[in-house]
Amino acid sequence: MGEHRSTWDRISPFTAAAVVLWAVLLLTARSATLVLPAAGLALVAGLLALAKHWHKAAIVALVVVAGLGGLALRMWAVGTDPAQEWIGRSVTARATVVADPRPTRSGAGWVVPVRLDAVGPATGAGSQAGSRLPILVLARDSWADVPLGSQVQATGRLAAADRTGPVAAVMSVRGEPVQIRPPPGYQQAAGHLRSGLRNATDHLTGPARELIPSLVVGDTRRLSPLLVADLRDSGLAHLTAVSGANVSIVLLGLLLLARVLRIRPGPATALGVLGVIGFLLLARPEPSVLRASVMGLLGLAAITRSGRTGGVNVLGAAVCLLLLADPWLSRSLGFALSVVATAALMVPARWIADGSRRWLALAFAAASAAQAAVLPLLLLIQPQVSLVAVAANLAAAPAVAPATLLGVLATLVAPVSPSLAALIANLAGLAGNWIGWVARTSAGFDAAVVTVPGGELTLVVSLALMVFGFWLTRRAARPLRWWALGVVLAVVFATGGRGGPPAGWVLVMCDVGQGDSVVVSTGAGSALVVDTGPDPVALDRCLDELGVSRVALLVLTHFHDDHVGGLAGLLGDRQVAAAVVSPLADPEETADDVQEQLARHSVPVRAAAVGQRWQLGEVSVEVLWPGRIIREGSMPNQASVVLRVQSPTVSALLTGDIEAEAQRALLAGGAALDVDVLKVPHHGSADQDPGLLAAATPEIALIGVGADNRYGHPNAELLQHLQAAGAIVGRTDRHGALLVTEANGELTLHAARDG
Repeated sequence: MGEHRSTWDRISPFTAAAVVLWAVLLLTARSATLVLPAAGLALVAGLLALAKHWHKAAIVALVVVAGLGGLALRMWAVGTDPAQEWIGRSVTARATVVADPRPTRSGAGWVVPVRLDAVGPATGAGSQAGSRLPILVLARDSWADVPLGSQVQATGRLAAADRTGPVAAVMSVRGEPVQIRPPPGYQQAAGHLRSGLRNATDHLTGPARELIPSLVVGDTRRLSPLLVADLRDSGLAHLTAVSGANVSIVLLGLLLLARVLRIRPGPATALGVLGVIGFLLLARPEPSVLRASVMGLLGLAAITRSGRTGGVNVLGAAVCLLLLADPWLSRSLGFALSVVATAALMVPARWIADGSRRWLALAFAAASAAQAAVLPLLLLIQPQVSLVAVAANLAAAPAVAPATLLGVLATLVAPVSPSLAALIANLAGLAGNWIGWVARTSAGFDAAVVTVPGGELTLVVSLALMVFGFWLTRRAARPLRWWALGVVLAVVFATGGRGGPPAGWVLVMCDVGQGDSVVVSTGAGSALVVDTGPDPVALDRCLDELGVSRVALLVLTHFHDDHVGGLAGLLGDRQVAAAVVSPLADPEETADDVQEQLARHSVPVRAAAVGQRWQLGEVSVEVLWPGRIIREGSMPNQASVVLRVQSPTVSALLTGDIEAEAQRALLAGGAALDVDVLKVPHHGSADQDPGLLAAATPEIALIGVGADNRYGHPNAELLQHLQAAGAIVGRTDRHGALLVTEANGELTLHAARDG
């Protein structure tokens, strides 16, 4: 019998070194002055823990010293870089783009990671200083398509950044970039291949058109806010970025091909290495993709290495090397999630699945272990838990590999035969649409995402739940019939989703934040929609809850973003018979974007004119305004389309954002304004004409308004006036979505929440 070795004996010194080095680097994240104290503390702790294993302790000490030395050298290089003297000044700079541009959180511009090559005065007079600083460029839309690897010149202001982080400075630029040098040949070739994939998938319908480029090569430009929200809420957001799973799938595909072709192990290994290198170039050799490659190879190690510690030691060594190469990874949440999920696949997943060797047991174990392991980290940034993540990942998993491999094949074929690439993309699209359907159905459950309290207590509880989840799943593994689990999942996804629309609803003001969207029922599954609010996700979910699959008429009262910004949420998967818009195309850029979206979905559009009428089932719609353009106040607001809507049970006046002058003109026109429901103009602003409210005499007044908005909406005096007139006032900031129902001739206002 061999000598018994404990689990600790099997842990390699590099795994221990990875843990200690990571902890030390995290301790130094806030201040460079903590480097030496943190190093000393970590080394003492490491030496005490490894008291019986001095050779391991020595390796840990060497790795930590090397890691901190590398960090100190980087920080010294940043502090002494010649470009530092230009901080706080307007400069002209040459820089090389090192990662794809990404939109800012506000959507008002772009962030472009670059390496600063040279910097000098903005006037061009004087000498330029060479540099190697990693900086971020903050720019406008003209930078959205700057090619990766190209060198550009731009003028802007250079500002300092936190010297303890990976970015040394931030540059706010003015004007468009001037390309000085194109990307290297290999990056141009990769860009051409990526364009081929976009062209091959351009004809696809449904989520596949958005998903396949993102899933295969990390091209997220087509992803709509709706699909992103569904993927996030269903726990499938990891599919929108190139990850270790993509690399593993490509590598496994190549190894299977080598086996089919009976290629010997040596050449097969070379084929796999070349395939991974090629995939890296295709998906962009950015740091995140390089990390994904390492994690993908480690995913294979989880399968091929025997024992529970073999794969973990490989993971530890890889983490050690990556942290030595780039100390800033210690502060990357994406890196932490990758490491934790990979570790969960190596140890808890195999442990959970020990009770059953069937493939479904392993799949369930992998999904549940990965989700449980990353839960504490996710709660640090967003206190929400997806209750459908494991089921959604299980349901989507069979489609991920076919979508990835077929997408890669279409990418490679596109330069030779675009028609054949489009055919292959059709097959990939079937898998992509399945993933999209799973995401949408999973996110559609009322309790798909649960918000939990934040703070340290939640973190401790989540860690305890993670351990308990591992134990419970293992206990359930032995007696559990895996085929029964599959049947249950199939039934859940076939019958799941939100419940049907509220009974008897006739009109709803959706809760879309600081904006307007009103929905009027015109029959089963059909509605008149007036404005879309600013948020496509909020509008889409509102229409889903109402069961609206067909829009008989879409009216966009004017082209301000708070009334048209959510248009994509309506157009996603619904039939729109026709659209009516304000005759004033202002702001012009927004109006053009709206026209493009409607044209892309083949929606006929016409400008509103006073006197136009439509009969939508039993609902009649008449345009009362704009009769003329008013140049006082906000011209787009004054040109809002005003509708009178009449159904057998309710009449409503929908007023857009018309201000006092337009309201007086509307009154002078002599139209019948007496209604049951009034959509209060302009979110309840103070710019109102009392005569309009007196003429409308509404039983119910609805105000679409965002919580804590900076405009002071709704006006307190206006609210008092409405209440004094006997109107029941509903406001979305306090009450959520506002539903008007009818029963036995009586109208009732329902609020989605108490306020």
